[in-house]
Amino acid sequence: HDDYRSQITDFYEQSAEQVAGHLGAGKMVAVLSEGDPLFYGSYMHLHVRLSHRFPTEVIPGITAMSGCWSATGLPIVQGDDVLTVLPGTMSEFE
Repeated sequence: HDDYRSQITDFYEQSAEQVAGHLGAGKMVAVLSEGDPLFYGSYMHLHVRLSHRFPTEVIPGITAMSGCWSATGLPIVQGDDVLTVLPGTMSEFE
């Protein structure tokens, strides 16, 4: 996992600097993201690196899970039901 984390961190650092170069040059940049950009979306990795340096506007999307339950026409939770989201990156001991 350490090698993957190092590689993905480097990727987002490099990506953020490329975007920052365009923003610093006065260009407008749009980042397309699957689902909702801040719900386990890949955009959040750029956002945390750039939002303190440049103005941002995040337009929420539809998560896959909300799209699915909306397509069925059935509520996923109601009343006192509880919905818990567990990340797929947790170890089996967590």
